Amino acid sequence: MKKRSFLRLFACFFALFLLVFSFSACNEKISAEYLQSLVHDIAYNPDVAFSSNPYTYIEAKRELYDEILSAGDDALKAFLPVLRSGEAGLDAYIMAAACAEISGVGKDGGWASAPQWLDLYENREVYVPKISELDGYSEKKLEEALLGISESNVHDIWGEPDGHLSGLWGDIYKIDGMDKYAIVYYDSNGYVMGVKINEAE
Repeated sequence: MKKRSFLRLFACFFALFLLVFSFSACNEKISAEYLQSLVHDIAYNPDVAFSSNPYTYIEAKRELYDEILSAGDDALKAFLPVLRSGEAGLDAYIMAAACAEISGVGKDGGWASAPQWLDLYENREVYVPKISELDGYSEKKLEEALLGISESNVHDIWGEPDGHLSGLWGDIYKIDGMDKYAIVYYDSNGYVMGVKINEAE
């Protein structure tokens, strides 16, 4: 009887392990490292190594580029910190091209280098709701509104936060009229990289 119980318990733990492993494997495909590796594979394609046109590289590995586009905001979060670090080579141009298509900023041109696209993106017009206007905003919609703006801009619009994250760079705001908090995460350059909405405890 004890042996049977032990086997059942072992089977449950094994099933849980497989579930966690599968979840991790799925998320790994859209990690920053994975997305940057796709860019590297596009940029260092020996079949088009003599071309000076970035879009020749993109079209030669279109399936990889489409995979980047399908990552959506995850690609923006992965590439924006790299672009803000001053990268300006072929890798950076491919990242900027993908970000342009995903965000819609500069999708129809108006830039010729990664720094130029970044300037367009960071000076784009974007509506950020006031903290009193968040009722009805989903986490995804709020993240889309805040993604890429600076910490100082968040503070200008929402005021001083009600708290700060411990061990991470982020602010905590109580949402007016709701038993919820908005948690805003910043990257190492001080720009919004993610938003979570949590129930107040």
